[in-house]
Amino acid sequence: MLNKINEDLKTAIKQGANINKSVLRYLKSEIHNREISIGSSLTDEQIIDVLNKQAKQRRESIEAYKNGNRIDLVQREEKELSIIMNYLPDQLSETEIENIVKEGILETKATSSKDIGKVM
Repeated sequence: MLNKINEDLKTAIKQGANINKSVLRYLKSEIHNREISIGSSLTDEQIIDVLNKQAKQRRESIEAYKNGNRIDLVQREEKELSIIMNYLPDQLSETEIENIVKEGILETKATSSKDIGKVM
């Protein structure tokens, strides 16, 4: 995953895509900081954790900027969030999650809330 970020950063630099360049550099910095804090290279799962944290921060910023009526900053944060989301695995939709839960209930033959342990 880090290799993909590095390659995309090189492409962004060559193309002069400033927002992509700044976001990717920031992501690399955050990944590097996490590597320093744990003392070793990160696995893809740990990199995804860093990316999820950054995506969450962008979502919170978007909400705060909307409340402050700062549309210009909302748009910038949304662009940054979309760049980060390109590196995260696809999220399940609400209906997909409901279907998985229903399958789990059917497989375990759960009948009440006491059977939630079985379903999980």
